[in-house]
Order: sequence, then C-alpha cells, then structure tokens
Amino acid sequence: MTATKFIRPNVLGDLRAEADQEMLGRAFIETADYRTLIETSDRTVVVGRRGTGKSALTMQLQKHWAQSSETEIIKITPEEHQTIGLRPKVALFGDSFTKIRAGARLVWRYALMMEAAYRLGKKYKFSKSAGFISIESRVKDWANNGYDIIDRYAKTLNQVVDMSLTPEERISDLSVSLDLRAVETALSNSCDETKYKVIFLIDRLDEGYEPDSNGIGLVDGLVQAAIDIKTRLAGIKPVIFLRDNIFRSVQSHDPDYSRNIEGHVLRLHWDAESLLVFATKRLKIAFNVRHEASQKIWNYCTGGDLKSREGFNRCLQLTLYRPRDILSLLNEAFYLAGKHGQLEIISEHIERTARIISRDRLDDLRKEYSAIVPGLNNYIAAFHGGNPEMTVEEAQSKIDAVISEGTDDPLIKKTISS
Repeated sequence: MTATKFIRPNVLGDLRAEADQEMLGRAFIETADYRTLIETSDRTVVVGRRGTGKSALTMQLQKHWAQSSETEIIKITPEEHQTIGLRPKVALFGDSFTKIRAGARLVWRYALMMEAAYRLGKKYKFSKSAGFISIESRVKDWANNGYDIIDRYAKTLNQVVDMSLTPEERISDLSVSLDLRAVETALSNSCDETKYKVIFLIDRLDEGYEPDSNGIGLVDGLVQAAIDIKTRLAGIKPVIFLRDNIFRSVQSHDPDYSRNIEGHVLRLHWDAESLLVFATKRLKIAFNVRHEASQKIWNYCTGGDLKSREGFNRCLQLTLYRPRDILSLLNEAFYLAGKHGQLEIISEHIERTARIISRDRLDDLRKEYSAIVPGLNNYIAAFHGGNPEMTVEEAQSKIDAVISEGTDDPLIKKTISS
C-alpha cells in the first residue's frame, strides 16, 4: 500500500450502482440471494432496507441476463413526478386501499404484458408469430401512448376509465375494456413459439411514494400484477425491488398478503461473514493486496487490535449490518488515516468515524420508518443522549414514559396506544 491511496474519501467506492459501476462490477460478490434470483423463478419481490444493495443487485442481474440473445431486459425506474402524477389517476377507483389496489393491479397486468409485447415485437421472429399479429394494433397504440411504461400506464388509464360509472363499475369494466384474457393468450403463445423471454427489473418505487391508500394501493397493485404475470406466463419474469418500509406498508394493509405475496418474497440478508468478504474484496482491489483470504486482507490493511476477526466484528457493531454502513465507516477511517500519514487504520480512526456517521444512520432509520411508526420521533427523543448500554427494564421504563406522556396528534396517539 502507498499513502496516495488514502487521498480520496471513497477509496473503496460507493454501493450505489450509478455512482461507481467500475468498482461494483469488479468487487461484486455472488451472494446466496443473487444465486436464488438467477437460478429460480420463485421470488418476485426482493426486499431490503436502505443501503443493502438493491440497486447494485439490479445492475448485476441485468448484466447476467443480458448475456442471452433470447432474453429482453426491461428496467422500470419511475421518476418522482411520474409517481406523483399517477396518484390522482388511481384515485378514480375509489378512496379505499382495496379498490385502488384492485384497479391498479388490472392496469399493471395490461401494462407489463403490452410493454413485453412491444419490446419483443422489434425482433423479426417474434413479430411474425401468430399471437403477436393478433394484438399488433393494440401494441402500436400502446407504444404511441408515451415515452415509457409509466407514461403509457397513465395515458391508458385516461383512455379506459369511464367517468360516467361508479368506482366499483370502473374496476369491473377494466378486464373487458383492456381485453386482458386475449392479450395474455396471444403473448403466451408467441413466447412459447419463439422461446423469447422477458425480464422486468423494477426498482426505485420509493420515488414520489407516500404511505397512504393511493401510494400503497399503487405499489401493491404492481406487486400483485407481477405475481400474476409470473404465474401465468412462463416467458416473463418480473423482479420488483422494494425498500423495507414500503414492503411493511403493503404487508400491513393487504389482507391477502400471506396467501398471495408471502411465498414470493426474498428478503436481502447480510451476516458478519458475507460483510467481511464484501469489505475485503474492495480492500484487495483498492490497495492491490496480493493475499486471497479475507482475513489476511483485513489484517494487511489494519493495525493494532483491529488486526483480527474480533477487530472486524467490532467495526460491524458500529453499523446496521448493511454494506453501505461498512463502506462509509471504512472510507472515512482510511481518509482519517491518510490525513495523518498512516497506511493502516486503527481503532481510533474507526471510533472517530463512527461518531460522525452515526447521525446519518439514525437519519436513515428515521426517514425509512417514521411513516410506518408515526410516534417514532418521540421514542428516539426518549433515548437521546443516554447510555448506549442499558437493561431491558431501563429501556422499558423510557418507553413507558413516552406512552404515559401522550400526545395530541391522533396518528401518534394511535401508535403509542397500540
């Protein structure tokens, strides 16, 4: 190692795919979750907290599946203004979560099938299949409805919703007006005939998302539609990446969750061993380390009592066991070491860095779960500035104090009382 390696704070790169694709590609590790997604079709919904690598996983899956000339990859990443624009449109199905989900689900089914047909229709063999020819005029109309699938979804809603009907009648009328059965049969036959496949990679559904009936119904409708498509059409595989907070909203609102969704969910999981491999693979690349074993790489880049597996585990205790946390911790620690002309990080660098990034970790959690737990800030305030180590009884007394203090906010009052 040389001191010049420590000039840049992000010497180990960034977890976000758009920020550091070169490092991510070289340092990506094929976790059990990754293997599950490429080797099976069981999981449609991938759930993870902020910083667990959902976008990075999306990028690697895209690279893997793009190797097949018979597979079409379609990425769906709504922008904030698009999601906000869809909210009043799905409200045409009523003001309850159940009705909004039902209407959104049918339109999402149509949207996913038509987008698949449109993209595959550019392939000569598929365009000559009987199934595609039977819906070709529909596909052309779909393509003319906007720039991408979200714009086309919104335009289609405007076209098929009859404002003279009640919300219940509008939902009932959708299957007929969209001719879902005919489209599904045609697409299935063409995929079977040509052997072409479509992979949908759907990410960033948190852009413009709000945890109310419109927002949750729109997302849940997409989840249910993706499961419908995966179950009925062997040639199409949608994979939806959801943040944990959005997934928990769906889970708590959908009365059919355990029956329709639970078995299709993959929750991203990182343990100490996988995080050690993740961190040391980046250390090896960044510092040109010749060692291959993860522990030897770690020992080479650290000093003092950090130079051990126990040292790495102490670092993990300062994180939320997320790749983004360990990257932030180590990047800043190496930056501090470099400023003082040191080539290895020691406990002092880690401890100083942990104090800096702990506020960011708390802010992440606050943003992610405040909408689900409206009284969360009250509980956080009760523990602020206290001893980080306490007994269960001491923690319970702080929680009891928040409950007894009460609040005038009806949403928070409901959370605290429950």
